[in-house]
Amino acid sequence: AMVLRSFMLESALIACLGTTLGTALGVLLARQVVQYFAQTSRGLGLIVPWTQIALIVLVATIASLLTTYLPARQAASIAPAEALRYE
Repeated sequence: AMVLRSFMLESALIACLGTTLGTALGVLLARQVVQYFAQTSRGLGLIVPWTQIALIVLVATIASLLTTYLPARQAASIAPAEALRYE
């Protein structure tokens, strides 16, 4: 159970870090692009769809956890000594 929790925690942290970093970089890049084009086009603005972004982050995190669960469950069922043995 401890191995399974460890894998799931690591997966959740990586998913949250990746989606947070990706979202932040995407919004910053979009803001820069809009500011660049707003110099020549009046009335151009940036509207960030936070609800859609939150839904995408949620789906990505759930997908990450689901793809981690089966291998983690299999790894948790193997004895540590057996897992370290080299064949």
